[in-house]
Amino acid sequence: MFMIRMSILVVAACMALPAWSGKSAELSPEAAAARAFVAETSARLKALWMESAQAAWAKATNITEETIAAETAASAKVLAAEAEAVREAARFNDVETDADTRRQLEILKTMSSSPAPRDPEKVAELAAIMSRMEAIYGAGKVCDNGRCRDLQELTRVMAESRDADELLAAWVGWRTVSPEIRPLYQRFVALTREGARQIGFDDLGALWRSGYDMTPEQFADEVERLWAQVAPLY
Repeated sequence: MFMIRMSILVVAACMALPAWSGKSAELSPEAAAARAFVAETSARLKALWMESAQAAWAKATNITEETIAAETAASAKVLAAEAEAVREAARFNDVETDADTRRQLEILKTMSSSPAPRDPEKVAELAAIMSRMEAIYGAGKVCDNGRCRDLQELTRVMAESRDADELLAAWVGWRTVSPEIRPLYQRFVALTREGARQIGFDDLGALWRSGYDMTPEQFADEVERLWAQVAPLY
């Protein structure tokens, strides 16, 4: 989840581009409203993303109930603001705008990989689930013969060891950490699917496939085309 927060700051940088790079022209009231919405929303979301990223970093470097709670609170604000921004951006779907404003509106509509439902209680639940899953993953350890190793140490084993038994123990051991995440992830999927449908997508997968300057169907076709090219190598 921390990497997700870093990636959305890249989105913030994209949205911070000037709303118009061509010659000045008379704007319709609707186009002017769209441009103003993009500018205001970009500034508001950037501030929330920065706050959330700071909370995520604090938790990632010191996983405690306090840092988990702080990240959860920051995430809840982000999720609610993103969901509101997506719904508001859809108001300008049929407005003729300049290319930069239109691009930023489209970015807004697909910016969240974990869209929250409208219900505030579900927003808070989703934020708590996301923070807890990451905390379990980050704090997970595999203990054997009195020695406990975290993910960083196990990653080093997988990268450097050539001992088959040690590699197998690391691989199997880490999979004892994940079962605790399973019910949380199942609920995460249900909540984000609901959120995706509320902003006009068939499901969460359709939203994820919409961020590549093509429709979800075109994206699926393109993946299939590329796979057909490399399949013979396998």
